Amino acid sequence: FFATTFVLTVATFLASRTYWSQYNAHLAASEAVLAGLGASSLHAFSLRWGRVASRTATALLLVAASLPGAWHVVQGSRQQFLDVVALANHVRSDVPRDACLFAFEPGQALVAGRLPMGATPVVDTYATMIQDAMSTGDRFDDTNEAFAAPEAQQALRVMLGSCRFVILGWQGTWQLTRESMPWFKQHFVRRFPPTDTGGVGLWERRADR
Repeated sequence: FFATTFVLTVATFLASRTYWSQYNAHLAASEAVLAGLGASSLHAFSLRWGRVASRTATALLLVAASLPGAWHVVQGSRQQFLDVVALANHVRSDVPRDACLFAFEPGQALVAGRLPMGATPVVDTYATMIQDAMSTGDRFDDTNEAFAAPEAQQALRVMLGSCRFVILGWQGTWQLTRESMPWFKQHFVRRFPPTDTGGVGLWERRADR
């Protein structure tokens, strides 16, 4: 049953046009049971192999199973950790706690101890934009096409315009179209870091906008 559940879940991911890596968390339930089954089978075999051989085989399997996840964590932390920590420190010291802070990736605001704010707090901009794009009943071939829909971009501009500060990284750059990005830079000015380093940054709405 759990093996079938695992396969069907993966198949659903592959069929989805809006797949996001966080969806992998749904595999945890079936993976936990399958891992327990594997451990039970390994224990049964160990009774035949002997104590030393079984412990060696178990250790090797555990190391092999943990390597892919460990590599992914290390690579991800190298790419984002320093930028996000520096940004979080700046937000804590320079952004008033009662000021609206919009983050395309909410985790970047959470690191600074800030929850989603605004007239309508947005937790998941990815899902919100897809929902806005499909509000007229239209269907799209992929996520990029949905993001580019006028309804999605207009709603995004309203959300951005309702906040004083915006955290913009690769996700925001992806979700803003070529038409919306100039609008964003006309209405917001980069505060941290002062120059574009290609990473995540904090922007503030211009006083005259």
